[in-house]
Amino acid sequence: MEQTRRVTLQDVLENNEARAARQQAIIQQYPGALISFTLVMPGPKKDTPLSRRIFEVGWKELLRRVSRSGWIILTSRILYLPTGPEALLVVDAPPLEVKQAMALIEEEHTLGRLFDLDVLDQTLRPISRTAVALAPRACLICGQPAAVCRRQRKHSTEELLSAVRARYHAWHNGLSGEPDLEKDLEVQSLASAPAANPPLPKGRKPETGTLLHSLLVFVAAIAALYLAAAGLIVRAGWSDEIFPADLLVVLGNEVYADGTPSPRLAARLDKAIELFTQGVAPQIIVSGGEGKSGSNEAVAMAGYLKARGVPEEALVLDSSGVNTWATALFTKEYMRTHGLNRVIAVSQYFHLPRTRASLEALRVGRVGTATAQYVEQRDWFSITREVPALAFYMLCHTGIAAGLAALF
Repeated sequence: MEQTRRVTLQDVLENNEARAARQQAIIQQYPGALISFTLVMPGPKKDTPLSRRIFEVGWKELLRRVSRSGWIILTSRILYLPTGPEALLVVDAPPLEVKQAMALIEEEHTLGRLFDLDVLDQTLRPISRTAVALAPRACLICGQPAAVCRRQRKHSTEELLSAVRARYHAWHNGLSGEPDLEKDLEVQSLASAPAANPPLPKGRKPETGTLLHSLLVFVAAIAALYLAAAGLIVRAGWSDEIFPADLLVVLGNEVYADGTPSPRLAARLDKAIELFTQGVAPQIIVSGGEGKSGSNEAVAMAGYLKARGVPEEALVLDSSGVNTWATALFTKEYMRTHGLNRVIAVSQYFHLPRTRASLEALRVGRVGTATAQYVEQRDWFSITREVPALAFYMLCHTGIAAGLAALF
């Protein structure tokens, strides 16, 4: 990570204005309840390894609550800025209901006091804590109203940072009662393993019931692992990481016989247009080979982008991208040749972990992801297929470490 720099009050004020502009733009495009997630991080250094780790914990908890509530995510965006990490997320749900869920995270999670989870409605009006029958936020140290302590400068920056570190260490050391994924998996594994059978008398064969029971336990264990892997893929795929980059790479998908991109591919291209227009990256690789319809995916993708205002000189066509690994190989070579080291991959959420693993295994530099905002019933099949596809890539292309890193 780049060296942490100190931010000034002017930096904070300017970012507050920029955040308001981002909120305005995103709520106009995606009507729903807008969640703005930032951190309570005292002191002039906001973007640190500690703040990023706390942010990651909060982001995963936010996604878990959204998933548990059954809300549809319309769009999401993560930014790592000098003023600290922040995220914007729009869900298709009543703002007051969303505020209740976000306030519960702030109240119940061990690190919740460090999370600032604002919820805004269509008019960009923030929903207050009093609207969900909660008192104003308490001070990190003394428990008094935080606004009063801040106004009176009751605690030093170092005291506040010590309180932040203490809360993180309490969470990290398991003192909070938070679920430990590795321990949970170990317990589940022990619970699902078949009990050791006593030795059979010599010459006696195992009973059919015992064999059937062992087979059922084995199948159940495999199914549980499969579902767990699918869940990790979905969670990782929706966790966008967007930063100023050198390049966007859009992975191909179905193109119809008349050269029109399918809705799924069009959503990927629309996401690329959004990022290009925002100035996230100055170039776009469109990668895809010849599909079943006979149309060249890369050519069709380039035509779609040019028709919507992306200049031709900003486009790089990769007609060799017949699969994810081929796209990653082309991207690496292009970046190496042109001295680039920051890329953001654009695809559907279930496809992004395998794409990230491929690019990171090739050591292209910093890799980010951006999720195309398109969900359909067919996704169930795609998620099911992605589990063995990612396992195959881990064995044949990326290695196990890169594959697991893309999931966590």
